[in-house]
Amino acid sequence: MESIFKFLLHRPAVRQEENLVINLSQNSNYQAELAKSIGKDNPREILKTLSNDFVETKNFVKSTLELKVYDKLIIFQSKLDELSKKANITSDEMKNAVKDSFGSTVATVIKDNDYINSIKNLKDSIIAIKHLQELHEKPIEELTNALRDLELLGLNFPKTGVELKKYRKRVLRLPSQADLKSVLTQREEEKKRQEEIERKQLEEKKKEIQEKAALYSKLKNAIKEIMNLDYGNLESTPQKAHDGFIPPKEVRPLNVFMESIQRMNTLGQLEILNAKTQIEKGVNVKNPTSPQTPLIESKTIEIQSKRQFFTGVGEFKPVSELSTLFRFKVGTEKNLSENTLALLKERKLSITEMGIDKIIARLKYEMEDLANELELLTQTQKTNSISRIGSTLVVTSIPMKSMWGYLPTSEVFLSPNFQFIDNRIPQTKGKAAPSGLADLIIVKQQLKGYEGRDVAHIENILKGELKSREHRRFNQTINDNLIETETIKTEEKELETTDRFELSREASKTIQEEAALKAGLTISGSYGPTVSFSASAEGSLSTSKEESTKIASTFSKSVTQKSVEKLTERILQSNRIIITTEVEEKNIHKIDNTGGSGHISGVYQWVEKVYEAQMFNYGMRMMFDFMIPEPGAYLVAAMEKAHASKLVIQKPVEFTLLPNQITETNYNFWIHAYGAAGITPPPEEYLTKSFNYNAGGGDEKADYHHSGIIQIDEGYQAIQASVGVVCNQWSGNRVVDMVIGRRTHRFPDGDWLWITNLNDEKESIPVGFKTNDVSDIALALEVKCQRTSRAYKKWQLETHGKIMDAYKTKVADYEEKIAAAEMSAGVEIQGKNPALNLEIMKDELKKNCITILTDQHYNLFNSIESSSYGLPQINLYENEAEGPYVRFFEQAFEWEHITWLTYPYFWGRKSKWEEKIAYDDPDPLFNQFIKAGYCRVVVPVRLGFEGAVDHFMTFGEIWNGGPLPAISNELYLPIANELAERLDQPGDEIPQGDPWEVRIPTNLVKLRADDQLPNWAKDVNGNWVPS
Repeated sequence: MESIFKFLLHRPAVRQEENLVINLSQNSNYQAELAKSIGKDNPREILKTLSNDFVETKNFVKSTLELKVYDKLIIFQSKLDELSKKANITSDEMKNAVKDSFGSTVATVIKDNDYINSIKNLKDSIIAIKHLQELHEKPIEELTNALRDLELLGLNFPKTGVELKKYRKRVLRLPSQADLKSVLTQREEEKKRQEEIERKQLEEKKKEIQEKAALYSKLKNAIKEIMNLDYGNLESTPQKAHDGFIPPKEVRPLNVFMESIQRMNTLGQLEILNAKTQIEKGVNVKNPTSPQTPLIESKTIEIQSKRQFFTGVGEFKPVSELSTLFRFKVGTEKNLSENTLALLKERKLSITEMGIDKIIARLKYEMEDLANELELLTQTQKTNSISRIGSTLVVTSIPMKSMWGYLPTSEVFLSPNFQFIDNRIPQTKGKAAPSGLADLIIVKQQLKGYEGRDVAHIENILKGELKSREHRRFNQTINDNLIETETIKTEEKELETTDRFELSREASKTIQEEAALKAGLTISGSYGPTVSFSASAEGSLSTSKEESTKIASTFSKSVTQKSVEKLTERILQSNRIIITTEVEEKNIHKIDNTGGSGHISGVYQWVEKVYEAQMFNYGMRMMFDFMIPEPGAYLVAAMEKAHASKLVIQKPVEFTLLPNQITETNYNFWIHAYGAAGITPPPEEYLTKSFNYNAGGGDEKADYHHSGIIQIDEGYQAIQASVGVVCNQWSGNRVVDMVIGRRTHRFPDGDWLWITNLNDEKESIPVGFKTNDVSDIALALEVKCQRTSRAYKKWQLETHGKIMDAYKTKVADYEEKIAAAEMSAGVEIQGKNPALNLEIMKDELKKNCITILTDQHYNLFNSIESSSYGLPQINLYENEAEGPYVRFFEQAFEWEHITWLTYPYFWGRKSKWEEKIAYDDPDPLFNQFIKAGYCRVVVPVRLGFEGAVDHFMTFGEIWNGGPLPAISNELYLPIANELAERLDQPGDEIPQGDPWEVRIPTNLVKLRADDQLPNWAKDVNGNWVPS
């Protein structure tokens, strides 16, 4: 038969008469020294030392053979054995027994020194044996019986044999100083000390969390304040007025041209005068008929160009590192709050002496470290709800918000004065005490069979009818999206201007002979686009010679413009989502009566279990009562871990954040929670765009011009630019004129670096420069760009969308697993066998009861070690001590008769309420056990082990000797007396009352063999049975 339930007729022990107790306290040197141990730091060691010293003296009684009254005592005990059998005992019979044994009257015997010393030494010896575990093998029961019989002489003699038996089974009361309940474990002092330590730890942790949280808030506000400062206050290079310069009048091109013209005019007049003179003097004519033109020598006239120069380098003026930083102007810090200024000062940061981007980055790094530390300190909790679908455990986890306030601590502190006597086994004991006596009654049941009861359903099928039901559900979703954009744009720009001033000369010679004496000369020239002159002469010679020279001066300006700009943009956005969800459920129910001869009716009945129950009495037991908090806490944790390798369905955390709630700090958490992919980090607060230009190798007539566009990344705006120029120059008047956006600057000689604030240009910013008197140039330009709020919001939206997609995928996966589990649950047995669950519950309660009894958590048990080969083996030294300890607690209590009563969930941890309510198991008893917030447990002590259990609860050590008489303290004495009276009663269970029948409904349904409705009728015994 199996046990249905157990109950105890529980009552407190009856208060016993004082004359039935032997007090071991006496005024001896040994007990006086024991009393001094009260209040000491190490009482156990003191007690053991004193007891060992007493054992070495002649007063210690190892056996009753050492008593000087031993021979007389043996005779007296035999007389008492005979008298115990009599119904009535007279006073004379007792007196005669004393006189026959001791040879004198009672009054004389109790004054005898041998009698007095025997009693005194027996009391001290019994106490010493109780204190020293190594003396437990001594015959303490023999010594106790001797003391009981000797103590009879000092009492009024009993009147009956039953009363005499009671006197000879009296319990022994230990002296108060031997009660080590509070002295050994120092529980109260340790509790107060531990509470104080925990309180300080909690205060320190709370203070640390509050300080870190406040610092986190200050850092966040500091970054916000710095980012909101007016960027018009950024440090920039002060600009100076520059008058420019104009070349001296005498070297300007027009003046040079006019000077050349005048010179040529003068030379022309001289040539004409020379020709006229030669004509007047006459010319030798070889042929008088052919006039000869006089030969005029031609001279080349060259107009001087600009002066030639060697290139030079201008003056170098060092630039301080501070002036090159991306920082605010001095005085801007006044716009910051006192908290922000103090925070920056503490970190030796200054927005007027350090780069702003570096300050922001450093503060953000510190914020990230603080966020990680706060997460560890606050230990974000999760509420788990556990349910079972078939054999599948479904765990739903919901994280709770971190509480930056009062937190429990998990540190365990040991007293610095705590000393282990034997580290192999616990030396502690709990505060559990016997709760009284009880008759242990167990109700057992035996399954007799199954019977059909009420009609559950009737299925009717007509003749020739066919019924068929089929249900199929199929769901599939596929989403594939791919976007690709590519833009290529090429444009070239280059601007170059060259000034040129050239002279060209053309000479022609013509010899002409004419009959007439005639001569003429024409000279013409052109200087520039508007200057011209002419001259002529005539003669009367018949023969002439003509020679003409043409000189042209050309001033030209050629402009060549070439633009090169190449922009290649390739945007490949691949958003490929393939979600395939396939759920198919197919149920076919078919009833075919097409070939039947008549109608059919299927009658289904509910099935009930039929048990026979019987009550059994297991006799009187000493009971221990325990209150255990959350008895199923460890089982829940163990089940969660044990099912890690099995199919565990975990519901994803609900994603409720809005896009603007996604931050640089928390987005990594949600990526990890849902396994989101394709998410990029947030855009940097600042980035730098650069541009460079270099040219050279031209002559002194060449200047350099350039213009272009700097592309700014999407989501950024230009806030500051720095331009550096190095060059070689033709003269000290060299300049470089620079324009960027709406800002302009002139680099005079000795100016190298220009820093200017910009006007928040987006997408692009134009750049241009021009040089004068520069032979070689190298220009480097940087544009500092700041992230726009729109770019950050765009990142938040994109990140939120990808996290939401990952969340939906997780939810779909969860729902699919739930659906699959529910589909398969119909063919699986839910939960575990209730008998197995019962064993699990008993073991868990047993573990907790022993923890309360021994005041330890099994941390010292380590009888298995690893060998040199890495294989487990027994640690013989540990096992030597642990084996008897384990055996004692397994045998001392009747764990098979343990009874318990669970209390509701709200007596447990509030953080676990939702988890306990949501837990679901098909075994109602196990389900109730797991949900319990507290549990009351009653455990009986095995018959014969009462003294050993009491010894452990008094001394904190197991009793390793033989039978132990009732030697205890005030709390245990009444129980010991009552148990002593029941020692002669049988211990086997006794049936009580008549057995009865128990019917339990089930969820099972049975189809009757026929289509008749069930009927019940009374049998001859008056029981209802199916008819």
